[in-house]
Amino acid sequence: MALMAFVAVAGAVGAWFPQRALVSPEAMASWEVDNPALAGASRALGLDALFSTWWFLVALGVFSLMLLVATARMAVEARGAMVGQAVAPHTTVPCVCADEMAERARTAGYHELRGTADGVRVFMRHRWGLWGPTVLHAGMVVALLAALAASALTSQAVLDLSEGEVRAPGDDYLVTEFDVLGRAPEVGRAMRFDGASTETWPDGSLKSVTATLSVLEGDAGWVTHTSSPNAPLSLHGHTIYVLPGDFGDAAFLAVTAADGTEYRLRTEFTFVPEGEAGYAQVVPAGVPVIDARWDPHGVRGPAALSLRPAGDSGAEPVAVAPGETVEVGDYTVTLVGMAQWMAFRIVRPYAIGVLFLGFGIIGLGSLMLYLWVPRELVIVPSADGVRYGWRAARMGRTYLAERDAILGRAPDAGEDR
Repeated sequence: MALMAFVAVAGAVGAWFPQRALVSPEAMASWEVDNPALAGASRALGLDALFSTWWFLVALGVFSLMLLVATARMAVEARGAMVGQAVAPHTTVPCVCADEMAERARTAGYHELRGTADGVRVFMRHRWGLWGPTVLHAGMVVALLAALAASALTSQAVLDLSEGEVRAPGDDYLVTEFDVLGRAPEVGRAMRFDGASTETWPDGSLKSVTATLSVLEGDAGWVTHTSSPNAPLSLHGHTIYVLPGDFGDAAFLAVTAADGTEYRLRTEFTFVPEGEAGYAQVVPAGVPVIDARWDPHGVRGPAALSLRPAGDSGAEPVAVAPGETVEVGDYTVTLVGMAQWMAFRIVRPYAIGVLFLGFGIIGLGSLMLYLWVPRELVIVPSADGVRYGWRAARMGRTYLAERDAILGRAPDAGEDR
């Protein structure tokens, strides 16, 4: 219960505090400005990279050790139950032959384990179900250790590419979340973004997006792959996900200030649905100086790209076409070109297969718990008939009819069950 509570609380905290590997630096900076007190706590406690912090990993390790010890004890108890006797014959059924009762038990699916010199006979059904709790908890141990390894050794990064842009091995990422060894994900191949295709709903909103990536594979040259939210690309031990909210069109601008300083900038516009326009800011030297409007559907006029001084809502937007140079306030702006852009998340997973193996073992243990419920019957002849003891490991009342059929009589309402 403590483990489940810890995981639930950690998941809630990880959802509440933005994780650096999952958001852009701009979004993280904006959140920190809006929440200065929380931002300080997030940085101090590592809540912005919660699932790879040392204290989270230590806590998982402690829980893993505790669960491993508990599972080992369960295994010892299960092994003892396989060869031991859980109940003693304490109730007498008069005028019944022990051999007849034994035959009815075998008909009901019970197997005779052994008999003793004093006439005690032990029968059991679903004997291997005794291992159900052990198997269930063993699966939890495997899954928890795999989660610990995955949290410690999985690294991920956000890659931002324009159409036709190539990322060579070793180039910087937009955002990187290192594993505990300080390693970033590295596919080891040059990758080129070749563009994205979209499918929209009848109202023009985005339905799906598919990115095309080419990878330089030695003598084979550029090999083309696709990646979409429902079908991420697996490549050389890494998984490449598209980020549906982080793609669209980009304007490549040459911005010259009044003092002659020139800035080469890429201004990004996220996907614009039918009937809408997109907006962004041109930010040289960390200061927004120009407001940009991207209107590919002609909502505001024939010009696709319009610019005006930042914050000056009264100024008339200046339309600019590729190759043109215009004056916008105190700046001279040249639209060098337009192209698509997209952000990708690159993940180097670790122990994911072992994690799913753990879930499979948990599923097997659950089946053993609820479908293979062990029942034990112990009988011994007596002067009045047969003394017996019966026990179901779980949900005993469910199997009373089975017990009474073996005894060969109707249930006794006053009997201890």
